[in-house]
Amino acid sequence: MTRILIALFLISLSLPGYAFRCGTHLVDRGDHYGEVLKRCGKPTFEEKWVENRLIHVRPHPLLPYQLTTGGVVIQLWTYNRGSKQFMRQLRFENGILKRIETLDYGY
Repeated sequence: MTRILIALFLISLSLPGYAFRCGTHLVDRGDHYGEVLKRCGKPTFEEKWVENRLIHVRPHPLLPYQLTTGGVVIQLWTYNRGSKQFMRQLRFENGILKRIETLDYGY
């Protein structure tokens, strides 16, 4: 019984696969880019562009949804923490963290 409790405790301490640790802080999907910048500092590389996407818009609750084109600001931040750690790439859409990807070892 104690082995099961110890195993459950150790599992609860592990990070989810989509989280990124910056020192003592944890960055997770849904965070605003300002929070990430405050916790992790400036990224090593940064790319930014606008993607046009089809968006369902309902102009009024009594009217049906309409399809329109809207711009989404995409930012890719890459953190290189050195040759002994994996690089991380963070994707923001309109300032909200949507994806954290683990890349190869840094340099």
